[in-house]
Amino acid sequence: MAVILRNKYYLYSLRELLGAIVEYRGGVGYPCIKFKREEDYLEFKVDICGKTEKFYIKKGTLKKYELQSIYHETFQSYKINGHCYIRPEVQINKGDIVVDAGGCEGYYARYALNMGAHRVIIFEPCKELAQGLRKTFDKEIDTGNVLIIEKALGRGSYKNKLYINQNMLCASSTFKNDENIVEQDVFTVSLDEILEEYGIKHIDIVKMDIEGAEYQALLGAKETIRKYRPRMVLSIYHKPQDIIEIPSLLLKCDVEYKYALRQYSSTGDETILYVY
Repeated sequence: MAVILRNKYYLYSLRELLGAIVEYRGGVGYPCIKFKREEDYLEFKVDICGKTEKFYIKKGTLKKYELQSIYHETFQSYKINGHCYIRPEVQINKGDIVVDAGGCEGYYARYALNMGAHRVIIFEPCKELAQGLRKTFDKEIDTGNVLIIEKALGRGSYKNKLYINQNMLCASSTFKNDENIVEQDVFTVSLDEILEEYGIKHIDIVKMDIEGAEYQALLGAKETIRKYRPRMVLSIYHKPQDIIEIPSLLLKCDVEYKYALRQYSSTGDETILYVY
């Protein structure tokens, strides 16, 4: 069944569409976020997997409406939400090792831990966001269950620039545009190199939402994909060519993957590719 909403074209099976309507009535809304000031940080709490969890962000980084919107995008059902990171085919299981590329505020990393992940490796190149993540996951960092890498993912190791989006910090990118003209020095690394450097023997899940650098990061993860065959949650809406180039790249890794896509529009808005 085809549905046109806001001039975008969506394709649903009748079963999924009916399920989405039912779920929408009790679906994930926008959480009520109240900030509590703590030195240079803001503390807030939201529900993750039925448990109230505490998060920290640096003052002046993410706004309340951004945190509410990101929460909704992350957890609202994939049946009606093209940006959802959660789908049965890419479910996190107890003991999994998870790569969270684009850690931002930490929702997905906390979700992974609450689902039973043994370890979450978070890539966040923006230093202000990384500082918030370190405070949020301070206990898990001490126990080794969380590793935060303040570097950008790419096809290799080299010095790079992170262009800070002044309107929305979580949309900062290694690609320059009219909205992110403030520069921050960063170092880009490949996932293959990082796993070898830290002696990580396997990974089970890769989530990538890194503002257009997904293709380059997958080029730098080809050996990891071939060896460990991780399930993947990949943003493919930042660049229109990614809908073709990313699946084509994965085919060259000689892994018999299956793919799922909730929606796709002519502009590719808010589209996640599920690989399993």
